[in-house]
Amino acid sequence: MKNLLLNLCIIVGLFGSHYAQAQAPRSICVFDPIGKSGDVFVNAQDMSSDFLSTGVHFALKLYLNEEKAKQDFKQGICDGVIITGLKAREFNRFAAAIEAPGIINDYSNLSQILGVMASPKAAKYMRQGNVEVAGVYPAGAIYMLINQRKRATPRGLGGMRMINIDDNELINTFAEKVGASTVSGTSDNFAKIFRQGKVDITFAPMAILSAMELDKAIQYEGGILDTPIALLTLQLVINADRFPADFGQQAREISLSQYERVLKISKDAEAAVPNELWIESIQDQNIWARIALSVRKEMMKKNYYHPKMITILDKFRCGTDRILEGC
Repeated sequence: MKNLLLNLCIIVGLFGSHYAQAQAPRSICVFDPIGKSGDVFVNAQDMSSDFLSTGVHFALKLYLNEEKAKQDFKQGICDGVIITGLKAREFNRFAAAIEAPGIINDYSNLSQILGVMASPKAAKYMRQGNVEVAGVYPAGAIYMLINQRKRATPRGLGGMRMINIDDNELINTFAEKVGASTVSGTSDNFAKIFRQGKVDITFAPMAILSAMELDKAIQYEGGILDTPIALLTLQLVINADRFPADFGQQAREISLSQYERVLKISKDAEAAVPNELWIESIQDQNIWARIALSVRKEMMKKNYYHPKMITILDKFRCGTDRILEGC
């Protein structure tokens, strides 16, 4: 009888321990340059609710500085982090390749591409060691903002100053291709540097245009090049060892189901940009495409992106238009 009671106590203890572990909230560092009212943090809260179906609870922690959020994740302070693909590349070159310059020209194939990334077949590419990309969310096209409209051509950028957040190698390469110089900045001060005229060029999705007052820096003589430079994504990166074994795949599928809701934020923001701020670039589109391809090839030589994902993306890009650069 005593042995039976002892065994029952052990079993109850094990189940209780497992339940407590399943219910313990996972800490997620969330980068949003706008703050708690920003679209990223608000969507992270919605995402937390959607993920309750997996049995995982999130405790969100806001970061205005993206590098700080990434470093805290690396140090184990957070169980997961929401950052851009540019920053997440250190953990996963496959998922980060979706942000390669010029490889996604519009949103037409984006849902299919994200579908490929969320499929079980891609699962082995979405995890490196104990770090896993558990969700990829569209954050809109990245556009070039310039304070002198008349110089918004491939040749006109020579000698101009371009912001480079956290001295990223990709921006350095792009600047070299167009003859521009770079000025160092961070995710929480680049907008101020641009507004103060300390640089001539910055890059941003339209969802943060007004919130970070970037539009004020271009309202008189500047503008926004209407050819996107790349796609921006937000990626949920987790320490897989701190989550249930099947959480990563479940989370990627849930992130795909949120696609339309999340993308609408970027589409609405782009539609809200005053027409007078856009700079038409149709005459230079082929040149911009060649520059993007040149940057992409150079970064591939440096193993910046995973070749498998670049091949997949090129199939989508060239599928309907074989005359595009590099097709």
